[in-house]
Amino acid sequence: MQAHVTPGPVDDAEWCLLVPNVAMASKLRQLGPLLTQHLQQQGIPLRRLRIKVRTP
Repeated sequence: MQAHVTPGPVDDAEWCLLVPNVAMASKLRQLGPLLTQHLQQQGIPLRRLRIKVRTP
């Protein structure tokens, strides 16, 4: 899954991740709270992850 996720822009304390399809976006949204918590534990001041599907 990691190979298909593209980091997007960081705005304030919000980070956007770009994914190729809806299925992957859904899975990352489920993992969002866990990923956010992990990044906060690493010292990254992140409040929210946004997941967006890339359009060609």
